[in-house]
Amino acid sequence: MHKTSNLKFLMWALSVLTYVLAAVNRSSFSALGIVAQEHFSAEAALISTFVVVQLAVYAAAQIPVGILLDRLGASVMLCAGLFQYQPDQRFDRAKRHAHCGDTLGGISSFAGLDGRV
Repeated sequence: MHKTSNLKFLMWALSVLTYVLAAVNRSSFSALGIVAQEHFSAEAALISTFVVVQLAVYAAAQIPVGILLDRLGASVMLCAGLFQYQPDQRFDRAKRHAHCGDTLGGISSFAGLDGRV
């Protein structure tokens, strides 16, 4: 194999590894699985169904994003993600400074924080 082929394979392997780690990270509900069962009075099967649905939505979202990436390019998509992410971070910082509860209500108490952020 040529040096460029090795580099391309290495980059592909790192990309696949990163994608797998991101998917596993999105599906890691095990830390709060028992708490969620108690909080929602649900069986383990229902909680695991949520994880499967979450992964399916995550995978389905890859299709339109991939199409936009092909049409608009990586720079435009990265900038769009940055501008979409920035207001949320500002709101989160303001919320922490004001010691408010979560906007979705109950998430703090669900996570055991009792409204303190």
